[in-house]
Amino acid sequence: MSYTKTTFVDGGPPGISAAELNKIGQGIQDVSGQVDAHVAALASASQKGHILVGDPYYTRLELTPEGILRLQDKPPIRYGNAEYTDSFSTVFNVPKEIFIPFDFLPETLLTVHIANRSDPQKFLTYQVFPRKGYTVGVVRGRNSNNDVLELPYPLGGDSIGLTSSATTIGYGVAGTAKQAIQMLGINTSSGTPKLELHFSGIESIAQSLNCRVEFFLSC
Repeated sequence: MSYTKTTFVDGGPPGISAAELNKIGQGIQDVSGQVDAHVAALASASQKGHILVGDPYYTRLELTPEGILRLQDKPPIRYGNAEYTDSFSTVFNVPKEIFIPFDFLPETLLTVHIANRSDPQKFLTYQVFPRKGYTVGVVRGRNSNNDVLELPYPLGGDSIGLTSSATTIGYGVAGTAKQAIQMLGINTSSGTPKLELHFSGIESIAQSLNCRVEFFLSC
C-alpha cells in the first residue's frame, strides 16, 4: 500500500493527533518490512536485483557492522591436489578422480593446473565455468617451441598432448612422451562432487605418468 504524506503547517491544521502519529508509525513499519523482504529475496528469472547477503550460492557480499554492503575481504577458495606416478607397458586409458569434500557451487570458476613433476615448465591450465556444462572457458599450455598458447574450451577439452608439433600444447605434461590428457570437469552424479581427468597412451611401450594436478574453485 502506498503512503500518503501529510503536510504539517506551523500554527495551522492538521494538528498532531493519535491518528497522524499512528499513520506515521504504520508507514515506517511497512517500509521496514518491505526492505527486509527485499534483502532476503533470492534472484530469479522474474525477480531481479534481489540478494541474500552472505549466501555463497549467489553472492560474496557482506553487511558490515556500519551497515555498508561490500564484497567479502577474503572470498573462499576451495583447493585440492593429487600426484600420479603410474607405470604402464601397453596402450592405456585410465580415469582419475579427485574428490571434493564440500558442496560444489556451480556458479564458481574452476581452475585446473596440471604440470610435469620433473619439468614444471610443461603444463596445462584449464579455466572454465562449470555452470554451463563446461562449454565456456580456455586451456593454456606450452608447445614444443616453448610458446604459451591458448585454446577455447571445450575444444581444448579433447585429448591433448599426444604430439610435439610446434602448434600443439600439452606434450610431455602427463609424464613420458605421447600421452594425452582430457579434463572432463566436475561430476556430481554420484552425490559426491569429483574432478574427473583421463590419461591415455597410444603405444605399447614402457611409459609412466609423472604429474601433479591442482584445482581451485573460486568466485
